[in-house]
Amino acid sequence: MNAFERFNIRSLSPTMIAQWDACPAALILRRMYGVKGKANANMWRGEAVEGGLQFWLHNRDKADSMANAKALAVDVFWERAGGEVSEETEKAAADVPAMVEQAVIAATDRAARVMGTQFGVEDFLDDVEAPIYGKIDFIFEDKSIIELKTTTRCPSSLDNVSMSHRWQAAFYAKARGHKVDLTYVTAKKWAMFEVFPDDPSLALMRRAAMSLQKALAKCDDADTLLRSVPLNVESFYWDDDNRPAYEDALDGKLKALVGPGTESLAAQGIITFGKHANKHISELPASYLDWLMNPKLSDGGFYDVPKELQEAIAEMREAA
Repeated sequence: MNAFERFNIRSLSPTMIAQWDACPAALILRRMYGVKGKANANMWRGEAVEGGLQFWLHNRDKADSMANAKALAVDVFWERAGGEVSEETEKAAADVPAMVEQAVIAATDRAARVMGTQFGVEDFLDDVEAPIYGKIDFIFEDKSIIELKTTTRCPSSLDNVSMSHRWQAAFYAKARGHKVDLTYVTAKKWAMFEVFPDDPSLALMRRAAMSLQKALAKCDDADTLLRSVPLNVESFYWDDDNRPAYEDALDGKLKALVGPGTESLAAQGIITFGKHANKHISELPASYLDWLMNPKLSDGGFYDVPKELQEAIAEMREAA
């Protein structure tokens, strides 16, 4: 069992490595204590603009493709917002149509058809014991790649982009053996930077991953690890929900879900597979729980649901 497997980490991602580098306490709370990060308007804006560009790429020959792409993007934004209305969400939503237009302008010269969106890739870094997995925003039939970012301030050069974004693009370039066009859009302009498979930032990404690997190997449990790392409360990754969770963890009120000395996730009633991965059984619809108890497949076979998970479901239902 390697250092990552001790803490039920089967794969890494460029974002996860960046989070460890910038705000390790937030990563530990999320991955080992189950503290879920809070979505925000900037995230919804990014998903919305990506959805608008995706629509346009598939309908670019139609006269109304731009207008429909903008309308769809706005709908996606408010769907993700889930009814939350604030000054922040209103401002982010107002920028979405113009950002879609800038994204379309940036992608207009693509002659090849889009082959896939959120295209999964996996690769390794030297001496890092876990594979690294990520999803490419747009990959085209000529192998070209666009990694799309929305922002209110467009970087002026590749050296000025966030390290997290650069690591993402560099890893995708390495995994696919092809340069990535790291593309930023604001409501008024766009910028595109080429990131190649041998981008020097990969060396820093590897060092950060090795640092995480070493920390996991040396610590006996999540509590020790959490007490050993800095907070960096000014980081992008630290939000208002982290502080009470952090204090509860240090006081022993919040227990780690994974790591040496903990029960398996299945025994704790946590799903580790499928569309409900990382959710607790108390969050799931009764119909899905029924299927977990009798997981018959369409071909007549059965899905291998952990026995411990079924026992946790039975105990929850009995207690109710």
